[in-house]
Amino acid sequence: MEINNLSGRIAGNDYQTDWFNLNLKNENLTIDSLHFTPEQNLSDYKIKKSFDDDFFELKSGMITALGVDLSNFPNDSSIKIRDLKPENLRILTLKDKSQPKLQKKIKLLPTGLTSGIPAKIEIENLQSENMYVEYQEIAETDKLERVFPVESMNLNVKNIKSFNSSITDSLYINASLRIFDVVPVHVHVKESYRDTLSGFWLKMNTMPVKLNDLNEALFPLTGVRVRSGYLDSLHFSFKGNNDYATGTTRMYYKNIKIQIFNQKDKGKQSLINKMVSGITNTFIIGKNIKGKAYPVFYERVKTKSFINFYVKAALSGILSGFGVSGAKEKQRKYLRNNPDMKLLQ
Repeated sequence: MEINNLSGRIAGNDYQTDWFNLNLKNENLTIDSLHFTPEQNLSDYKIKKSFDDDFFELKSGMITALGVDLSNFPNDSSIKIRDLKPENLRILTLKDKSQPKLQKKIKLLPTGLTSGIPAKIEIENLQSENMYVEYQEIAETDKLERVFPVESMNLNVKNIKSFNSSITDSLYINASLRIFDVVPVHVHVKESYRDTLSGFWLKMNTMPVKLNDLNEALFPLTGVRVRSGYLDSLHFSFKGNNDYATGTTRMYYKNIKIQIFNQKDKGKQSLINKMVSGITNTFIIGKNIKGKAYPVFYERVKTKSFINFYVKAALSGILSGFGVSGAKEKQRKYLRNNPDMKLLQ
């Protein structure tokens, strides 16, 4: 089969997909660019959204696919690809909490997303370098807009399957990225295809960073602001599934001082917040140069994305290291409320 310079569009109710100059020859495929965009533009969405989902937009440069196998396509409409490489990927997503949600949809973990691809497709290896991902959020109360950029992201995903997975099949995700262009992070995920709860294992590491640089991400999400301190390294290791994540965080830090603010109104710091901050700084945090291990536990909010799940579980570990998380108490409460649930080992 050979295809030359084919461009086209698939239009849905809320989104459309456009591709430009698709070429296929000798099991090699190229596309000059691909755009997955909402029918409503971002400016209009911020005023009044016309669809209930979060805003999501993806654009790419050149896409190269090697080892494209269409031998079974006439029989079962399946496509196999050995190597897929999209260049210059740019992803923008916005959650507007100030506008009412019509319904709360269950968000899937990665294997659920890949298994839900409408086409029958297998990709051995997907690799993308120098990606840019931007998450925007409009707050529910003050309606302030916050931007969380992830820059210089390199992504490698192995064993992507929308069908025909076996009991031993897993999806592998490896990523390196920079948060706010200052915090280098490495993430490794392995998730089972056939586990009914989408069980996964995740490791995450950071390189040395001034903890003040985390405030732009940490404070809006947790109500904790770092006044001073230096993080030599941070290591997460936890297991999770569609219900919760549990594991440990190991932090190596020096001279941390934090401020704890009101969780419901993060612009305020009550007298109790000030007292807790002082006690935490004086008696709990210390220097921790030796890297004490701290517990991680986070119950998943299933109407939020798997990225939100990973981030909130990681933040649970960071706050545990700061002495303000209560991870063990949350785990005990969860097990009391779910007596038939066995904790992941």
